[in-house]
Amino acid sequence: MKRMLVFGLLLGLLAVGTLAADEGEWSEWVAAQWKDGSWYLGKVAGQTSDGKYKINYADGDKWVVREDQIIKIPARMNLKVGDKVMAAWSNKRFYPGSVRSVTAAGAVIAWDDGDQPLLVAHGQIMPPLAAE
Repeated sequence: MKRMLVFGLLLGLLAVGTLAADEGEWSEWVAAQWKDGSWYLGKVAGQTSDGKYKINYADGDKWVVREDQIIKIPARMNLKVGDKVMAAWSNKRFYPGSVRSVTAAGAVIAWDDGDQPLLVAHGQIMPPLAAE
């Protein structure tokens, strides 16, 4: 089973007006923090009257988070073999790994914890997060 990891935010990826901006540069997916502090794949479904964001997680869960609990994901990164990344594993939780190979569909990620490498689609891979 994968270890629980706690991460800091990449501040450059968040700004108030950018969650819906830059069409074509950003994936339709975001990484959104869940109650346990882990980051999961989801989509922004709207904004609440108090400025928080409604998230529809890829596993079917829904939750409301602050803007600092959302990280925009690039639609496609310029990946090279050996690059360190965070990627959505099969349970849609983000884990650290390294790019093993790149395909038209995504990248094969070798997970830092030794789990079986997995092809992850472009738009579900992001730069590594800074540790807290």
